[in-house]
Amino acid sequence: MQFFKNLKIFLDKIEEYNAILRPIIKEKQFQKQKHQVEKYVKKMQKRNKIIDNFYAQNTKNNQLQSESMNSTKQSPFDEMYYANHEEYGAWEKEYISLSSRFQSKQCPYCQKIIEKLSTRSRVCPYCKGKLIIKKNICSQEYMLLSQEEFQPLYQERLSFDWDRYTAEALFHLKRKDFGLYRNAKYNLLVTGFELHKFPPYEMLIKCFELYYLDFSGPNNVHGLSSSLCPPFKQDTLIPPAVLEWVEFAIENYPQTLEQYEQIFLTEMEKIRLPQQQTLPKTAWNKLKTDVIDILRNFHEDEY
Repeated sequence: MQFFKNLKIFLDKIEEYNAILRPIIKEKQFQKQKHQVEKYVKKMQKRNKIIDNFYAQNTKNNQLQSESMNSTKQSPFDEMYYANHEEYGAWEKEYISLSSRFQSKQCPYCQKIIEKLSTRSRVCPYCKGKLIIKKNICSQEYMLLSQEEFQPLYQERLSFDWDRYTAEALFHLKRKDFGLYRNAKYNLLVTGFELHKFPPYEMLIKCFELYYLDFSGPNNVHGLSSSLCPPFKQDTLIPPAVLEWVEFAIENYPQTLEQYEQIFLTEMEKIRLPQQQTLPKTAWNKLKTDVIDILRNFHEDEY
């Protein structure tokens, strides 16, 4: 009997101890969960700040481009470049006359006025000649062309723009406007693709370079102190369009993951700018996951 009494006393003491310990354990669990929630909230706030900064910078760059295109005053690059390219003035006069023709709605073949003229290419209701309507990329005005006028003028302008983008990238680089330098590189990529300027390997390098630039976070710092605005901010978000270009380049230049890594590290080290603090290896570690996903889509059995 004494044994059972002692056992009951022992169990009662254990229950009392548990009653004291249980709130302490719950409090520790609560504090741990609270810490995890606070850590997650800080992480999301940091991520949202990065996203907001990216869109703010992108909006700022787009506004700069829009103001440059729509303003009657030429940008510093335009003043420098077009002063040495007299053919631009002749071509631009031709574009102005074609814009005037669109405004007057006059058919380039029969000279008759087309009352219901839209912004889509069509045929003249009177002479059945093919009318081509295009937008002037500088003035954003519509132009009315005949089929004979369109092809040579379009090819000349594309060729001219190719040289222009190349010179513009170098111009912004010298001024340390790295955001505008990145935009010129992007336009160079698009124009080069349209004109079939790049073989598959060079296309891959151009896409890798654009990714590396965006990952480094280029800023426009012409005339600013580095303490006020760093030339590059590290580890930023990559626009989806850039990843699509990388995917396209990989599809047209198939290699293994190790070969892509070697190409990226070797070529990006050659073109890394002195102010670009982010190492190619750091950028590749971020890009590697996307490349694996791309390769997995192409070769599901291998990855």
